[in-house]
Amino acid sequence: MLATARDTDERTWEKALLACVNGTRTERITPLVAFRAGRRRLGLSVTQFADALGIYPAAALCWEQGRRPVPAWVLERLRRYLAARTA
Repeated sequence: MLATARDTDERTWEKALLACVNGTRTERITPLVAFRAGRRRLGLSVTQFADALGIYPAAALCWEQGRRPVPAWVLERLRRYLAARTA
């Protein structure tokens, strides 16, 4: 069975989510991809996601759109939030 583009994207998001939760580096998983994966996995809007992490929605939007790099402290906050939700 051939993998579709959607299947490939899903695997990429899953790897990014696991990397974010575990705090491990995964090849080709950038902070941007990990940030997007966290929000998509939670099924939250950008505003809801920003509220959950305690960050400004405008900043979250800039990071998700790739206009600014995602700071390390935001990824750490996301990692802790996801770990708490999955525990």
